[in-house]
Amino acid sequence: MSWLQETKVSKEELVVARRQVHCAVDLIATAEGALAIQLPDDSHRSLGWHSASLAFESIALPGQIPFVIRVAVPDLNLEIWQSQGVRLHYAPLIGGTLRDGLDELQRHIPVDLKYRQFDLAIYDEETPDPAWFAHPFPAEGREARIELGQCYDEAFHLLTGLNDKLTARSAIRTWPHHFDMACLYPGYSPGSSIGVGMSPGDHDYPEPYWYLNIYPYRPDMTLPALSGWQVHSEGWHGLVLTLSNATPRLGDDLFSGLASMLELTKPADT
Repeated sequence: MSWLQETKVSKEELVVARRQVHCAVDLIATAEGALAIQLPDDSHRSLGWHSASLAFESIALPGQIPFVIRVAVPDLNLEIWQSQGVRLHYAPLIGGTLRDGLDELQRHIPVDLKYRQFDLAIYDEETPDPAWFAHPFPAEGREARIELGQCYDEAFHLLTGLNDKLTARSAIRTWPHHFDMACLYPGYSPGSSIGVGMSPGDHDYPEPYWYLNIYPYRPDMTLPALSGWQVHSEGWHGLVLTLSNATPRLGDDLFSGLASMLELTKPADT
């Protein structure tokens, strides 16, 4: 499945898959928060993407040897890799809890023993009930997790294509709180920006969706009209394209929408 093909699973199955994977990647963000150099924009806790294995991965973490942590989306496998591409450890999360995954991680990361003891940090804002994280990861739902992974993978490649045309202020990262994969593009006016990203869904839109948001928004701004996209104005201002409304023009629409919204950030008197 991709943004240009019909999904084979229901929206409800994608919601369950999203919650499973979102829960699992808290392991990566927890380790980054404990081991990485702290950055003021909190990007040391963001997630990269490994396309070949449909996996989220950490930034390079310091240890006895530099390493990265991955969580493969389809099978929920926890992996530790040496930065040079050698896999150091592999463990399935399915059948165990998030706490079991943390114990596995702490036993096998290549850092001094005194740095291995860090507590689980929950970044998933969608699931605030701690009891949910005590549930074992189920084997069921793999097809939905594959489709979710493909959504992220296509988002990664589309954002990479945008960055080949326009200079982003930030790298392509996925943020553990909202779980969206995004880039930020500087506007023409000081402090202005356009965010472009893909969310796997949330309380506003239960299915995966693309967004273009503009900051700051002025009431006199006229957002571009893109086929299938809808205006969003609750909490932030911009455009949204849900998975069920995706068109073959997605890549072109992202570029033209971004370019049009960047023009809106020019000072009003120019």
